[in-house]
Amino acid sequence: MHTLLCMLITRMLGIIAALYLLGAGYAYVTQDAQIFPREQFEPYPITLDSSMTDVHLPTSDGATLHGLIVNVSPTVPKQVLVVVYPGNQHDGRRFAGFIGRDVLQSDAVVVGFQHRGYGQSTGTPSMDNLYADAVHIYDTYVSKFKPSHVYVLGYSLGSSIAAYVASQREASGLMLITPFTSMVDMAKAEYPYYPVGMLLKHHFPTQDILQDVQVPTAIVVAGKEELIPTSHAPRLADTVGSNLLFSRTLPHATHGDVLDQPEFPDVVKEFIKQAH
Repeated sequence: MHTLLCMLITRMLGIIAALYLLGAGYAYVTQDAQIFPREQFEPYPITLDSSMTDVHLPTSDGATLHGLIVNVSPTVPKQVLVVVYPGNQHDGRRFAGFIGRDVLQSDAVVVGFQHRGYGQSTGTPSMDNLYADAVHIYDTYVSKFKPSHVYVLGYSLGSSIAAYVASQREASGLMLITPFTSMVDMAKAEYPYYPVGMLLKHHFPTQDILQDVQVPTAIVVAGKEELIPTSHAPRLADTVGSNLLFSRTLPHATHGDVLDQPEFPDVVKEFIKQAH
């Protein structure tokens, strides 16, 4: 009887171990699709007008990024450049169009791109690639427009990307919209029993990056956030420290519709006014 019980326990432990390893393997194999859901991405239809320029920007590794520049005028040079970085299912061209046409109107040149591998942008997304692309976008249009002030805005996944740009280049202000501390922390909430730090390929360590950022920073939080734990924004605010302009909660916003809230345009304008 004792031998039979030991055999049953051993078999059960073997099954549990196999299921654990299977789950870890599934999380590892599917992480790219979860972080970069390109198959679910639908480019937002944009009707170009005279204030917009459709652009394709080549990268050093042979990819091409599809973007939109808003409010370019050959006769009225702009002193302000705003570069926006979208979320993992969000269209950067739509983001630029919204900020440039509906929020800031003619007060700034606004640039935004689809992430590589999304829409007409070619290449394969990864943390390193998106960080490098973001700096390349910044460098290209700062060189082109030579603005006196540059602001970087990042939404969701783009908040980590915008933070990285602000750690590598000069910026007049940084806005983090529904930001997270790191992808590792996000994955721990989803897979609490797995060693996600070892399994995850794309860490997006926003909080660590912000330790090297000395830029006036605003944080925007969704009051009905359903994706990012509520502890992330206060931790980021503490890391920003004295550079924090404000941390604003939009009470009726969810993660997916924070940009659509009626008060959001005024928050962006307040950010630029305070950071200027």
